[in-house]
Amino acid sequence: MNIAIIPSADLNYNSGSVIYAKNLFKFLINKNHNVFMLGSKIPEDMNDKYINNIFIKSKILEHPVIDDREISNKEYYEMIKEIIDFILEVDSCCDGLDVICAQYASVNSFAAIIASVLLDIPVVVESFGRDLNVGFEKDLRIRKMGEISLMYSDFIIAADKSIEEKIKLVLHGTNKYISVIGMPMDLTIKEAGSLFIDKGNDFIITSVNSCFSEEKGIELIINAFEKIHNEFPRTKLYIAGTDDHPQKIHEKKLLKVVQQKKLEDNIIFTGFLSRKDVGNLLKKSDIYIDARNNGNFSSVLLEAMYMGVPIIASENTGSLKVITTNKNGVLFKKNNTEEIYKKIKELIENEELRKLLSLNGKEYLERHKEKYMPDECFSKVETVLEKTILNHKRKKEGIQL
Repeated sequence: MNIAIIPSADLNYNSGSVIYAKNLFKFLINKNHNVFMLGSKIPEDMNDKYINNIFIKSKILEHPVIDDREISNKEYYEMIKEIIDFILEVDSCCDGLDVICAQYASVNSFAAIIASVLLDIPVVVESFGRDLNVGFEKDLRIRKMGEISLMYSDFIIAADKSIEEKIKLVLHGTNKYISVIGMPMDLTIKEAGSLFIDKGNDFIITSVNSCFSEEKGIELIINAFEKIHNEFPRTKLYIAGTDDHPQKIHEKKLLKVVQQKKLEDNIIFTGFLSRKDVGNLLKKSDIYIDARNNGNFSSVLLEAMYMGVPIIASENTGSLKVITTNKNGVLFKKNNTEEIYKKIKELIENEELRKLLSLNGKEYLERHKEKYMPDECFSKVETVLEKTILNHKRKKEGIQL
């Protein structure tokens, strides 16, 4: 197959969907498919075998769904044009693309649909949730681009059943091929990284975030940690990730909150971490917290389970799919600092519960490995791409007849 993949733009920033895109890209190339991927930056964690098939464009935005700043019509126009240019270039250099795989029902998929009309190439749209849950509510332009994309795509992949149901509502009962394929773990976290944490006798709480926007709930965690630290002085909070806002307004706000609370020595912002270093951080963690209010499912929840770290997570659509409270994690109501504090305190004081959550988390992944192991998930995507190409050929033959 000749395949074009359109993911989030910054391929050097390992958010969940970027990790997914790069691993899918490598999987398909290793299966001897001819695969090309678009990006704004060359990834530093790939060798020439893969990098040679990556096209760099400077005017694509860092993410298909941006909810922390206003995007101008011109920025969207330039992004759409560069995506279409990429598809046209790839189609020419490989003597004809077979399929386009666009992540997110938004600007990425909209540009792919336009290119598909020009070249008569089928499009598979992948939705991880941030498009429908955040983008559709934030920006009418994203909603319109996403709705058009879903309507005119040849196949849709939804990361979970709740996303599938929302897609069906958008389609108003239109008969459409939809497959639910979960976002797999990145097993790179098992490998040794360079991050060093001198744990000593500290009790370490961590949170890993792809960005610092308000929907991630990071300030809620900080506020809960202040109360925890007053009772348990040996606790430390590690916050991994960076602010993708151009002026770093969210990071500056969080740092100011930490300074006001005089917790600079106990709340550590690690900055961007490689996947191996995320693994290093999880190895040292006693509790992992995901406090997001909305958005897509976090694959770090699975990685924390895999590393045996007890999880505290908000009751969002993603966490509710994988966590049963007091079995393989602990859930709290969204936007509730007091509940976060109580759940952290409970786990600090109850070592047996921490051990139970750790054991049950690993057992959960073993039971559901066909959903979350990379090869199993990417093989399903490969099958979808093959089926989409076959269906498109049959339609063309029918038109010709």
